Amino acid sequence: MNQGSTRQPCITVVIAITIIKLFLVPSYRSTDFDVHRNWLAITKHLPLSQWYFDDVNGTTVHTLDYPPSFPFFEYFLANNFITTFMIRQGYLDERCLALLGDHENDVAMDCVVFHRCTVIFADVIFLLGAMALSHSLFWPKIINTNAQDDARPQSKRCCCFILVVCNSGLILLDHVHFQYNGMLLGVLMGSLACILQAIKLDNNRQPASPTATSIAVATSMVTTATVTATTSTSMKLELVGSTLFALLLTLKHLYLILAPIYFIYLLRKFCFRINNGEENKLQFDPKRLILLGTTVMATLSLPFLPFLQNGNKEQMLLQMLSRLFPFQRGLCHDYWAGNIWALYLFAEKVCKFLAHKYPLLSKFIPSPFPVIGPIHAATCLLIGLIPAMMCAWKAACACASASHLNLRGPNQRQHAFLCCVVYSSMTSFMLAYHVHEKAIMTAIIPMTFLALTSEDYARLFLRMSTVGHFGLMPLLYRPTELFVKVLLNGCYLALSIWILESVHDGIERKANLLRGCDKVGLVVMAFLVAYAECFHTMIFGVDTLEFLPLMMISLFCAIGMVYCWVQSGIMMVKSLD
Repeated sequence: MNQGSTRQPCITVVIAITIIKLFLVPSYRSTDFDVHRNWLAITKHLPLSQWYFDDVNGTTVHTLDYPPSFPFFEYFLANNFITTFMIRQGYLDERCLALLGDHENDVAMDCVVFHRCTVIFADVIFLLGAMALSHSLFWPKIINTNAQDDARPQSKRCCCFILVVCNSGLILLDHVHFQYNGMLLGVLMGSLACILQAIKLDNNRQPASPTATSIAVATSMVTTATVTATTSTSMKLELVGSTLFALLLTLKHLYLILAPIYFIYLLRKFCFRINNGEENKLQFDPKRLILLGTTVMATLSLPFLPFLQNGNKEQMLLQMLSRLFPFQRGLCHDYWAGNIWALYLFAEKVCKFLAHKYPLLSKFIPSPFPVIGPIHAATCLLIGLIPAMMCAWKAACACASASHLNLRGPNQRQHAFLCCVVYSSMTSFMLAYHVHEKAIMTAIIPMTFLALTSEDYARLFLRMSTVGHFGLMPLLYRPTELFVKVLLNGCYLALSIWILESVHDGIERKANLLRGCDKVGLVVMAFLVAYAECFHTMIFGVDTLEFLPLMMISLFCAIGMVYCWVQSGIMMVKSLD
């Protein structure tokens, strides 16, 4: 399949998805719409020194609580010449960018269209990131192809791009519920693309044959200048990847969960070099550490500097931290995300009920359970990340060491790093403090790329995405959105199964990605949707046990996510065997 034949379906899918997003413009929007509308108003009308302090004289709770780069993005949306022209010509009501209290947040339809279009515009970054990461993973091999290498990289690249772009969870989150997750994930994918492309360049720099004869022959064919140029390109890519990740942290701080594996991987991969004069011995290079540290710290610090030029710097930093980490919101969101803490709170409620119902059991049943504070959640989270950091170190060793390079191909090292990203994201979703259900997308999107590489990864992706997207459905609680969310999730599941089974079909057997337990899970999800949307109110009425459907969905998703979390950890460890 040539490049032109794969490009056409990708363009067609992008156009079709964009049309769907435009059709969703009048649909339900959450309070996040009011949040971002208020942030546009803040960045348009107020000086920098007031951005993190303003609450419209105490009349709004939609205060700025993202790191500085995101407000600058909002500033660009509010102050560019197109927005100014639309306001002057009357195409956009001035109230759309006015500082309004929560009691007067009703805006005209032109404002809704404007905001929806900014999300579609920001998705260009998402598309570019998906394209870059697909190319980094599924690109024809340069040298040393073997029997296990992919024979259809271009078709896989197209399939992967389509699966990412059509993700129903992101469409529901960004273009119905209203957020900018696609843009942020696009930056993450761009960073990962640079890291993974550097791995392939390293493979081109050093031959992968295990025999000394082959090494000598291949080395004689590659000049010293070529090796140096390839090494330099690899280092530049890793610097760009680390810079993009640092930029991502200044856009949204919740991606800090991936910082440990980035740090461990780059410390081992970038800051150690091979000394060819001492039998390929690895040596730590402090100059590289300084270069990497300076680049990352400059990227992290630059967006903060304008806020610290005037006024009390300590007060500004404390105000930023209080906005970025609002621990007073509690362990869980109002709607429990399907993680460990949902199971913990459910077990507490069951024990409390049993202790009240059967007083004799109160001596044996702990009630109430110990309160989980931010420090406890952070401790559990750090412990859970240890396996990912160990695997990231091993993956970097395999890339940086000539002896290890012989044992593992570039694809396996790429998969290992992506597995670390997926597992770390899952660990954050399962153990972090006050997790929102949308955080699962940080694991699902990287897992999409792995799904094209093996049946085991594909099966885990289907389970993770199906349960994860199902957990997002209660966000759209109005009956009018029921058809949209069921149709989008159902179509995406069918598309994923069709594409992945087509990719993994063998010559002698047909791929069967759905097992019996998966089909049972789909039946249970269908029952839960029917019960939550129809049967509950028919049985109990509107105001009785209104929390029960949400709790049932959270518990089902928690059980499924625990399984996916464990499986992602097992696959991460196996990726370097």
